[in-house]
Formats: sequence, structure tokens, C-alpha cells
Amino acid sequence: MSYELFLTLPQKLSLNQYHTLHYYKLNNVKREFYKEVQFAERRGMLEQPPYHVHYHFYLWGAQMDVSNLMGMIKPIEDGMVKCGLLEDDNHTIIKKITITQERAPSKKKVSYCKVTLEHYGEQTTETHS
Repeated sequence: MSYELFLTLPQKLSLNQYHTLHYYKLNNVKREFYKEVQFAERRGMLEQPPYHVHYHFYLWGAQMDVSNLMGMIKPIEDGMVKCGLLEDDNHTIIKKITITQERAPSKKKVSYCKVTLEHYGEQTTETHS
């Protein structure tokens, strides 16, 4: 069973941009993302943590390096905590994150993200030697 959020991205924000924002602008960015999470379309049942969270970005215009998408993931996660969807975004709640992207339909001229939360059970645990 999975739980999905579909949210419009208030802006495309790379990890490089996120780290260089002045705290005042960063707070505004966080508020914009929180508002989008708060009003996101939701589907499914949310199971108990821990979670595997998958972020699938539909980006209008130029694509981004996958690692730079973390600049949008952090304010989305903070928004999920602030609106009470997640208790916290620490390592005991979110065990795994995966990220994919594709182009958004050109006629919409909007970037958006589908966030999928699935229970991270023992059967999905990877072992490393």
C-alpha cells in the first residue's frame, strides 16, 4: 500500500541555489513549498513509519541534475512535517529516498512532483558487505 501526494512546485530550486539563499529568502521558499504540500492532492493510506519516499519530478523547461533536485526535496519534507503528515524527517522515519524526473507536458508550463510514501519493511532492507 502506498500514499501519494501530487503537488505543484512553486519554483525550480537546485541544491546549489538552496545552500546560497539568504535566510530571509530561504524562509519564504519554505513557506511556498509548505503551502503546496498543505493543499496537495492526496491518494491512498499512510502506513506507519519507517518509509521509503520516492520523489518523481515532472519539470517544465530545462531538466536538472538528479542530485540538484535535493534543493526541492528538503522544503517538501519540511512541509510534510509542518502539516503533520510526518512526525519528523529524521533517519528513523525516512529510511530511503529515491528520485526520478521527466519532462512535464509542455502545454501545462508547470513543474510538479509526485511524492510516494511506502512502508520500509524488513523485506526491503538491503545488506552491504
